[in-house]
Amino acid sequence: CKSEPLDVNVRMNKKWGMYSLVTGKQIIPLEYDELCYFYDGLCRARKYKDKNNKSEMLVTRNNEVLVSYDIARNEECFWEYPYEGMWKCKHSGKYEFKSVNNLNNCNHKSFDKAMQYNEGLVAVSLHNHWGFMDKNENIVIPIIFDEVSNFADGRAFVSIKGKSGLIDKNGKEIK
Repeated sequence: CKSEPLDVNVRMNKKWGMYSLVTGKQIIPLEYDELCYFYDGLCRARKYKDKNNKSEMLVTRNNEVLVSYDIARNEECFWEYPYEGMWKCKHSGKYEFKSVNNLNNCNHKSFDKAMQYNEGLVAVSLHNHWGFMDKNENIVIPIIFDEVSNFADGRAFVSIKGKSGLIDKNGKEIK
């Protein structure tokens, strides 16, 4: 995890919190069962409610919970640090993306698999087929491919029905 300068995670009485090494003041109270570091002003945190349930959340430096999922303790929920301003979350076996600027938006599309945003697009998969989505959650290249790569220099590798090649960000074949 990438930490913002001079913050330190502290564990006392089986709970995690965070302190500033500059001011010596507590940034995040000692109330979390798991705590990562800040990245772009947000920190991943987890609280166990009981032996069967937990909450996964993103918190600010003021300990404000911006988004939280209540899930079964054995269920996986994982926030990956943002690429190009988009957080990727795996929840209930599906992937979704949330903008750093709009974490409370609940109208997110869910996918079976997902890569990371690169050059403004992310490869997403449904029912073993891949396509590309922009940061506004518009599918800009249809979910029809058997395999894809991330975009690099405006190009991505794709394959469909045994044929492979390169496409541009409009989904047009590059010859």
